[in-house]
Amino acid sequence: MQIDYVITGLEIGGAEYQVVSLLERLVQKGHQMRLISLTPPSSAVFIGRLAAAGVPLISLEMKSAKDLPLALLRLCKILRQSKPDIVHAHMVHANLLTRLARLFLPSLKIISTAHNTHEGGKLRDWAYRLTNPLCQINTTISEAATHRFTNENVLPQHNTYTVFNGIDTDRFMPPTIKKVTTSPFCWLAVGRLVEQKDYRHSFKHSRIFQAENY
Repeated sequence: MQIDYVITGLEIGGAEYQVVSLLERLVQKGHQMRLISLTPPSSAVFIGRLAAAGVPLISLEMKSAKDLPLALLRLCKILRQSKPDIVHAHMVHANLLTRLARLFLPSLKIISTAHNTHEGGKLRDWAYRLTNPLCQINTTISEAATHRFTNENVLPQHNTYTVFNGIDTDRFMPPTIKKVTTSPFCWLAVGRLVEQKDYRHSFKHSRIFQAENY
């Protein structure tokens, strides 16, 4: 199957990590993958991983909102030439631009993935509502996000699903920590200090584990 992934940008971040990891795994399963970034990619790590996996990386060279019309034309040209079986967009700008492309390429099969419970203000919510007929499937990365989007009629309930972020336990559990040890367990959280990261519950549950001698 030929699948084009579209992402807002390729910087160091959680959504970007998930997309690159998915591309690597899907290539291993024999699919033809490609990544289209709205903005110029800036992460040498992700660029290197995609190159090693043999995944073509294309940039629409968006640098500001005024580049949107040209980026849409470029995206339509790319998709018209490649004729992918599925176009899977990630994050709000990529989701909306890919939906607009379907106005010119009605045969596209589009999946939109939201990576947050709120992907902006009311204007973006309305942009989703107006373009929902252009998208066949929506996914979010948490039940909370799915409930928010569907309960507020931002995304339709009948085609919106929760698909949790994947964790490669082999990669994140090196042999040195797989062994039983009596040394203190170390918790590490890496991320921005914003409400959505919900560090409060991490601290709360770590105390529960400690009290129960996990």
